[in-house]
Amino acid sequence: WDRPPNGWWVERLKDDMSAPRLPAKASVLCGATSGRSFVSFAEDGQEMFHEEGTDAEPLCGVFVKIVGPHYPRQFTIPAGNENLDRELSPIRFWVEGVPPGSSVLLALLNLPVETVGAVLAALAPLGVPLNAPPPEARAMASAGICAASGEAPGAFDSPRPGARFTTHASTDFAYSSLSLVDP
Repeated sequence: WDRPPNGWWVERLKDDMSAPRLPAKASVLCGATSGRSFVSFAEDGQEMFHEEGTDAEPLCGVFVKIVGPHYPRQFTIPAGNENLDRELSPIRFWVEGVPPGSSVLLALLNLPVETVGAVLAALAPLGVPLNAPPPEARAMASAGICAASGEAPGAFDSPRPGARFTTHASTDFAYSSLSLVDP
């Protein structure tokens, strides 16, 4: 991030101090407001996935994508489901198939409050936080790099090896991104 004198924060990579350039990155943006819900995944400036809900059918669920030539997935999590563990099986199966070191985009949108903890637990092997945001958060975005097998997940700014995820949760719009260029 760079903040020139005009006051705007700008994402940039610097090959050298004289030639800043826009970064190659992967981003997730999602939103849940009255009358509109959406999820968007972008990689290196190209939108790779976009889905919108309507007033009658707002988007609800877990949206995931491995960065690169992989298809996004959507998992629906119904409210009041006494079989939540069974409903989470497809998410666990997908998580098990994510190669170590993969970059992942994740959006959680309009999840029933009572399911958020269980959903985060199912996603935990990727390295996302287990602690749920406040219950009023309807949009959650995360982008990061999965831990290699046997490595302990760590915070994004942790010097420990393992997963590194940035996360953002909000009552309306959430955004997260990661650089696709190794420092």
